[in-house]
Amino acid sequence: IILIFFIHTFFMILMVFYGSMNPGDSNFYWNSVDNFDFENLLSSGFMKLVLFFLKKIINISYTNLMFLINFFGTLGILFFLDLIKSKLQNKKIIVYFIISLPSLYLWTNTFIKESFLLPLIFIFLWFLDRKDKYYIFPILILIIIFFIRPYLGLIISLPYFFNFYYRSKYKLTLIIPLLMILSLILFILIQFFSLHALNFSFNIFS
Repeated sequence: IILIFFIHTFFMILMVFYGSMNPGDSNFYWNSVDNFDFENLLSSGFMKLVLFFLKKIINISYTNLMFLINFFGTLGILFFLDLIKSKLQNKKIIVYFIISLPSLYLWTNTFIKESFLLPLIFIFLWFLDRKDKYYIFPILILIIIFFIRPYLGLIISLPYFFNFYYRSKYKLTLIIPLLMILSLILFILIQFFSLHALNFSFNIFS
């Protein structure tokens, strides 16, 4: 745990220096919340709302914001390693895994959507592996993922609802609600991609 934290913190320092020379989305979000003017509460609007709360209400500094994201990213990686370690015969592979994925540390060390999405997905998978013990937490995580990236939240929801239905003892009762939920998800996805994708087509090769 200490090794992961220090490696992650090292990459946080790199990202701070890199962001100071090459401003990116993190810098954009930081400067864009000075005026509370959000078009919606999805995607970038949600990120701005979170940052507005941290920056304007709690008065967090940029440095402490980076440390907060660094901690959350480290937590996500720890959840993922705890998920896979019981499935590995050779535990040493975890050490190689830690050292050989610098991009993972970079992408969870700045205020962008992926810095939240990756740890959330890792934690989501960890909860799913615990079967029915924590059924409410995966749903809450899916809702947060939806607010960060709506299409990704919907895509991840599909296998989750199928899995929930498959393990249920009341399949006949749940079939109609399941079909309604899946139809709604597919409809929203089609609308989203038709608006945001160029030359959207049902052709799989497109």
